[in-house]
This record gives sequence, structure tokens and C-alpha cells, in this order.
Amino acid sequence: MKFTFYVIIIILIYLRIFCLSSFGINLKDDNFYLKKKYFSDYSLGVFFGRYIKNFFEDQEKMGIFLNKKNLILGLEDSIIDKVKLSDSEISHSLLLLDNKLKQANKVVLEEESKDNFFKGQNYINKFCKEEGVKKTKSGLVYLIKKIGEGNFAVDNSVIYIKYIGTLIDKSAFDSSYYKKDYSAHFLLKNLINGLQEGIKLIKKGGIIKLVIPPTLAYGKNILPGIPINSTLIFNVELLNIK
Repeated sequence: MKFTFYVIIIILIYLRIFCLSSFGINLKDDNFYLKKKYFSDYSLGVFFGRYIKNFFEDQEKMGIFLNKKNLILGLEDSIIDKVKLSDSEISHSLLLLDNKLKQANKVVLEEESKDNFFKGQNYINKFCKEEGVKKTKSGLVYLIKKIGEGNFAVDNSVIYIKYIGTLIDKSAFDSSYYKKDYSAHFLLKNLINGLQEGIKLIKKGGIIKLVIPPTLAYGKNILPGIPINSTLIFNVELLNIK
């Protein structure tokens, strides 16, 4: 359970403080941490503290406000072995909280999904007004900058391409330019639908800009660097077809 993980982190911090006090370190001395032998302890506490602070802020954004004083009280009671609730009551409370967090997160994702979809549609509408831009029946929008020569790629083609994929805010989520020779190769049919359809529109040496709506990309799936329901932009140069 995600929430339990954060609670464990906080407990570890308080256990560390409890242990420091047990070893005679005066925690009321604001400068105790300046002694080099305590640098790691203090730095780790700051790291965890910031992590936990961000966690609380994230929950508040979803409309869930946790009582920090009660949380600290629970930590203290656990450390001195004077917990006021039974294990079953604790498990039930955390389960209720976990369900509440999941529901709140679902609402946030639904709102984000709608917002990203409409922003993507606005971008597509503006792009469609540019000279030379075309739109397919599936909703793919493209601009061929160079058609290339030879044959078109088919589903079972292995394509060699240079490419960069960005969101509509121009932030890059993937690029072949990070690779040693600036290129990559793929089996065409393994790519997302928008790329499959778009790359078939050019030949070897061709260059194309693709604006791919979420229905032809990753839809409501969430990937690293790609928010839910995102419209994607790919600039692709087709180097070779095999």
C-alpha cells in the first residue's frame, strides 16, 4: 500500500531521532548536526522530510487533508509501545484511507485526461490551418516535408529512422538523437497506430511531421514522460526500409 510506505519512512526518521536521544545527543542543540559525524544522519532526515512534505501536498491537491499532529502522535505511541488502536483497527483505517486515495486519484486523472484531450484538439485545429497540412480519416494530421524515393514501407518492414517525439508543450519524451548514431530501427507494425500510418506516407529519404491524437497513440495509458490522453508530435526522417 503506497500510504503505508510513507508511514514506514516517517517511522524510520522518528526511530532515528529516538536513538540519537538514547545515545545522549542533545537534540535541543540546534547545531548538533554540524558535527561531521552526524552529516549523513541529518541529510537523510532532510531528504525524507522533503519527500514526505511533497506527499502531503499531493494529497491536499486531491482534497485529502491529513492531520499531521495525529500522525506524529501515532508515531510517538508506536515508538514507546503504547498504541491506542488494535492491529485490526489500524489495518481497517489504512484500507479506508487507501481506497479514498485511489478514488481521489481517479478523479484527478479523469480531469487531467479531459484537459489534455481538449488542449490536444486545440493544437491540432491550429496545425491544420498551416500550409500543406493534411488529415486522414483516422484523425492523423501530417505535413510531408520531403516525400523521398523508392517504395513505401509496409507492416512487416523494418524501418530505420531519425526521430524526436514531443508533447504539445514542446517537451521531448523520446528521441533517436540520444543514440550513438542518432538513428533507430523498428518493425513498423510494432509501433503505435499513428506512427504506422504516418510513416507509410513517405519513402526512403522522406521527412514528415506527425501530430497524433491520443486515439492513435497511448490513449488513457500513462507512460513515463507521457501524461494521460496526450496528443503526440513526431518529426521523422525515414533513412531506410528493409
